[in-house]
Amino acid sequence: MADTLNIAVVGLSFGGGYIPALCAHPSVGEIGLCDLNEETLRAVSEKHGIAKICRYRNLDEVIGSHRFDAVMLLSPIPFHADQSVAVFEAGLHCACTVPMATTALDCERVAAARKKSGRTYTLLETSLCTNEFYFLQDMLRRGELGDIQFMRGVWYNHLDQHPKWWHGLPPMHYITHPLAPMLALAGRTVKKVSCYGSGTLPPGFEKGYGNPFPVETAIFELGEESLSVDFPVYGDQKRPLAIEVTSITANTALQNKETFDVFCSKHSFFWATHPGDEHALVRRTLNEPKFADKSNPAVMMKFRSPNIRTDIPDALRNLSSWTPQTNLVHEFVTACLEQRPSLYDIDAAKAFSLPGILAHDAAMRARKESSAAEQKENK
Repeated sequence: MADTLNIAVVGLSFGGGYIPALCAHPSVGEIGLCDLNEETLRAVSEKHGIAKICRYRNLDEVIGSHRFDAVMLLSPIPFHADQSVAVFEAGLHCACTVPMATTALDCERVAAARKKSGRTYTLLETSLCTNEFYFLQDMLRRGELGDIQFMRGVWYNHLDQHPKWWHGLPPMHYITHPLAPMLALAGRTVKKVSCYGSGTLPPGFEKGYGNPFPVETAIFELGEESLSVDFPVYGDQKRPLAIEVTSITANTALQNKETFDVFCSKHSFFWATHPGDEHALVRRTLNEPKFADKSNPAVMMKFRSPNIRTDIPDALRNLSSWTPQTNLVHEFVTACLEQRPSLYDIDAAKAFSLPGILAHDAAMRARKESSAAEQKENK
């Protein structure tokens, strides 16, 4: 087994949070940086001491250098599938930010390329490495939450303020931030989805993706199929369980937000409503005699998530800029060196990415059916 991994990072506007962890990781050797913007490439490389010989303008140059064992793709969403396939076809390990792809066919293409190459894949889903997720995972493991009854997540952002390739992105194509941790807590995959779109986009936004909606809301029915051995099911795997996700991307007055709430039989978790607020944990007290108010048999405790970090090297643990990206870097590096599947491997990536793709398809079908029904009534 090799002692170090040489890694290239593709896409620096979005990838700044990963570079400090790569530089500090004791098992990372040479680091390469790649970006189309020459000034961004120069500035980030100089900030982190990356030699000119390890600076690249595109993925082809990275692959053609033959200097790297792995590539981290932090490039725009429309490039994820093609670039992941190219990395695997070059015989390199691949980590990619979310989502893995934006069509079911592309998800299968990436999965087939990974299987043929035999290399490691890691989906860089930051919400699976937050203190909130670790906290709830631990409570669930210890039986303190009880049975999960329902979960609800949201992703709110102003994509109209982002680079143009974001404009008009189907809202459900970018829901892995709330969806992935909820599926991981449930330990199950999506079986069925219903979804509806709402609102109108600014003029010209439909051109990129053919999506008419700034808002989409979906209900996902979970099946009995297990997500993976790394995210076990606690309790009865056959129990009915549904998840709701709403994504708002543009043309709406709101605060940016990516959160989820977990409703359980013993304790329920409610994410802080506004920045700076505390989370809330509600305990059911129906069978506790000392709580006399039977009309409201619950006690709410406000708190901030404890600072929970997984088993990572001290060099990473002591980073002043520790973020969820730190844990993702460590998982990717160790999975590659140990020649094992990542916690967030290709199967998990499909389980987290496909539901949003199918949800948007359902919203578009619902729109078409509604339009057809209206035309029929007007005849």
